[in-house]
Amino acid sequence: MTSGSNDQEHMSGKPSGTPSPTPSSMPTKKEPTESGGTPIQVPHDHPLVTALAAQKQLVQDLKAKLAKPSAPKDEAGNGDSDLQAQLDQLRTELASEREARITAETTASEAAIDRLRAARIAQRPENIPAAVVTKLVSVLTGTDEAAIDKEIEEWLPILNIGTGGPRPNPQQGNPSQGRGGSIATGRERYAAAHSGNK
Repeated sequence: MTSGSNDQEHMSGKPSGTPSPTPSSMPTKKEPTESGGTPIQVPHDHPLVTALAAQKQLVQDLKAKLAKPSAPKDEAGNGDSDLQAQLDQLRTELASEREARITAETTASEAAIDRLRAARIAQRPENIPAAVVTKLVSVLTGTDEAAIDKEIEEWLPILNIGTGGPRPNPQQGNPSQGRGGSIATGRERYAAAHSGNK
């Protein structure tokens, strides 16, 4: 078949096997036709139109393949599945490493805050026992010095440490100085102490 007969088959509307995606004699939209007028208008079921649509689809498919990385396939054609398995494994490893890093950073941050809390408690003048310091560090929620100091101030009266809370009576447990006696003796002492006020 010559190119002239091929052109005649296409123009007659009879398909001749597989149409060429880019026939050499096909006029473009910008080229004038033989008659010098506008480009040729063909129906959408014409072989040239279907060939052009097939070519456009082929270009889109090739662009999609270029956008997606692919690996060379082995003889069995397993390249893409092996690559996908490797990508999945790497994604899983990356996710687990991120989780481990975040956990380690969180743990380190919490340890630093606990050290700050313990240091702020140790700087107090109230001589807080070590067991109370350990428990208080686990209870405090502040993360900066001002918030930690405020919380410590709130806890000291509850713990009866420092200036808040009752203090022991130094007289408690000491015997009286021998000035004991009966109820009558107590009345006489009271009367003597208060008689000068009248």
